[in-house]
Amino acid sequence: MESMRSTQARVAYLRKRTCRSLGILLLGVAFGTAGVLSSCSDAVSAPKTGQMTGFIQASRVKGYDSIRSLAADAKSIVVAVATNQTSPAVVDGVPYTITFVQVRTTLKGQLVTSSRIKIRQLGNTKTRTSDEIDPLLTPGTTYLLFLDVFTFGPGQDTDQFVVVGGSAGLYIVTGQTGTHVRGPDPVPHSFTLGELQTELNTES
Repeated sequence: MESMRSTQARVAYLRKRTCRSLGILLLGVAFGTAGVLSSCSDAVSAPKTGQMTGFIQASRVKGYDSIRSLAADAKSIVVAVATNQTSPAVVDGVPYTITFVQVRTTLKGQLVTSSRIKIRQLGNTKTRTSDEIDPLLTPGTTYLLFLDVFTFGPGQDTDQFVVVGGSAGLYIVTGQTGTHVRGPDPVPHSFTLGELQTELNTES
């Protein structure tokens, strides 16, 4: 009983901290178990033995259903290629992956001042995340990224970025078209970079 109380207290703490940092609400974390400490109605399959060591269930604080809403919350929008350089990070027992990406084009914002930036994502190769969290970037793939600064709180910004709305702001670029990384999502499934630029011009 005491162990369960301790776990519940840690999850409650993570809800507050992760919400500020990633724009998502962490509902439950379970590592190496068959259960999910979550009030979310969406089920997540337990990892198969030998393939993964845990899973994370999470849900967005805010939903996105248009290019305009995504762009409005993005401090920066870039087209970038994921590299094979990554580094792990753990905050209060929750795993993250930091991927270096090579920026090709900046479509919005002045926060990205380098051609090589860091993208922080929830989870790692051994931890499955729920569908509302962005899948880990694949090396060599070109992405359209709607980004915000990763921060630990007021005055504690870092040199890393996170994708707006979990997987909401993550698109794969083929030619001049961005296609969303997940099919079943309220955000537009695909649009051209020209359409995005028109939307950004209207916004400004």
